[in-house]
Amino acid sequence: MKIHLTIFSLVALFLGILYSYGGHAIPVVVHATTVASDPEIIIAVNTTQDLSDVTNTSQCSLREAITAINTKTNFGGCTASDWSKSIYGISVPAGNYVLTILDTSPSDENENKTGDLDVKVSMVIKGVGAGQTIIDGNGKSRVFHLQNGADTTVTLKGMSIQNGLSTEDSGGVKLSGAGAVLLDSVAIKNNTAKTYGGALYNFVANLSISNSTISGNTAIQGSGAIHNGATLTISDTTIEGNKSQASVGAIGSYSAGSISIGNTKIINNTATGDVGGVILATSGKVVVNNSLIQGNAAGGQIGGVDVNSLNNTKGDTWFDNVQITNNSSGTHIGGLGNFSKLTLNNSTISGNTATDHSGGIYTGNGTELNLVSSAVDGNKAGNYGAGFSIEGKANVGIINSTISNNLTKKIAGINNWGGNLFIRNSTVSGNTASSDTGGGLQNGNGGVATLINATFANNSAAGAGGSIYNLSDGSVYVINSIFSSINENCSGNVNGIASYGGNISSDSSCGNIFNKTNDKNNTDPKLGSLKDNGGTAFTHALLVGSPAINNGIAVAEVTADERGAARTDGKIDTGAYEYGGSVAITTPTLSPTSGNETGCALKSKGDVNCDGVVNGADYDSWAVQYSKSQYNKAVDFDNNSTVDLREYEIWRYTALK
Repeated sequence: MKIHLTIFSLVALFLGILYSYGGHAIPVVVHATTVASDPEIIIAVNTTQDLSDVTNTSQCSLREAITAINTKTNFGGCTASDWSKSIYGISVPAGNYVLTILDTSPSDENENKTGDLDVKVSMVIKGVGAGQTIIDGNGKSRVFHLQNGADTTVTLKGMSIQNGLSTEDSGGVKLSGAGAVLLDSVAIKNNTAKTYGGALYNFVANLSISNSTISGNTAIQGSGAIHNGATLTISDTTIEGNKSQASVGAIGSYSAGSISIGNTKIINNTATGDVGGVILATSGKVVVNNSLIQGNAAGGQIGGVDVNSLNNTKGDTWFDNVQITNNSSGTHIGGLGNFSKLTLNNSTISGNTATDHSGGIYTGNGTELNLVSSAVDGNKAGNYGAGFSIEGKANVGIINSTISNNLTKKIAGINNWGGNLFIRNSTVSGNTASSDTGGGLQNGNGGVATLINATFANNSAAGAGGSIYNLSDGSVYVINSIFSSINENCSGNVNGIASYGGNISSDSSCGNIFNKTNDKNNTDPKLGSLKDNGGTAFTHALLVGSPAINNGIAVAEVTADERGAARTDGKIDTGAYEYGGSVAITTPTLSPTSGNETGCALKSKGDVNCDGVVNGADYDSWAVQYSKSQYNKAVDFDNNSTVDLREYEIWRYTALK
């Protein structure tokens, strides 16, 4: 029997969530935005002393070499045979270069005469390695001030930048020019700023950091490591042990530009106030992939990551293969707080703690969040909302994901307090509310929850609601789902729970509502333990003889199970797991001309592969191009020579119509 789920279609269209998404990984890659040119002439530093003496022609200090290139004139022993070139380099041999020519007042002069090293034009400053070439602020001065203007590039490579102190912004490196800055293979450590950005302060430049370590830095007012307000790219870098005596222990980024973080560890940073790890406040595009955010702590709210909007404009934030683990908050939101638009794909949020509420994930009023092929596991909250908290009119999709083993007093797994929640092919298992209601899902404050092929197992609550506790003003719609928790599966306002068939309850608590085709009450679904059965998250396999096998109602959107195993025998199983299905991995392919042929009637509406259907395969093709910032005519639905979010809006409208 195949039915048309009008209620689900309406909810999906309203949410604007990627319900047709098949669980493929979102291909995101961090790219450096600027490539440094090789210097045409190199000036060799030959002394570790901090000198600024135009008359001493036998020695060339680092400060003098920078002055020579800034002014394009010989200075002291720093000379060039030709000053007409566009970019110059400075070679800095091994040694400890301590800044000793200090400013006579707290105000910072910008001509490289005293205090920090002022860089104004394109240049490459290259040491022999972070452990060998050491530029030291002596605990009395900032180390570098980069003032290079537009269309210029400064590269710092192979050095340590340490022990800087500023009464203003950044003790390590301050960027105040509009050019590009590349930091490669550097260690920025033990610097202090009396205001913002202990290691780095940037609100203008295009900043790229790679193969580096940023550690042990302190900011008094905010952003212990990096305070950013422009385009930022970080790759293959460790940001560790930084602290703020106010908010944001590691990275505070407030930018309309793009932010890319890849293959990076953000670990063990602390803030006395809010946000122990990272705040990403943007109206632009943010991509974080293959990264670890771990062990960060806030005395206030949000231990790990704060995804925020800039000037009330929500950017698009994508996390792919990101581990957010063991972060802590002194109040609420241990792992991740979302106040914008966020997709989490192939990621793990685990072991985070909050003293009050929201141990794992929190998403606020007016936000959008998609959790795809991910796990929310083992988080704790002192009072309520250990796993996933939804507050206000948020739009949330949980697709091919598992919410498990979260612990709190009240509402352990998912707290939907007024949101529009869609769960498909997902598992909610082993969550515990130790002294009140809501082991698996608690739904209220006008919240709407739609469950398609979900498995709720082994959840428990000291009060009511092992699987679902629905408050008086909540609505829950279920199809093809398993409910087998330790205490009653359906409780609270059970009349607000509607079945569309194919459901199984291990007890009689859902009996008055599970009365549609293939609904079963007081039936053991015969589930295996929660374990790795393939796919990206743990699942409960159906055991031999399970009544869930071939018990489901056919739903057009459900063609695979949580693991990605095809539901191919024509009789869909109940729950998130398809018995006998093998895990399949599919990679979207894209022809340079597909979708543009004569007769492709839906091309302009999102049909990339021209198969007459606008669905998840077409979305995947768009995501490949968009995430790589590439252009392909096949994905340019509106023919404006740009692949952007307009194509997604066109696809979404058609796919969910």
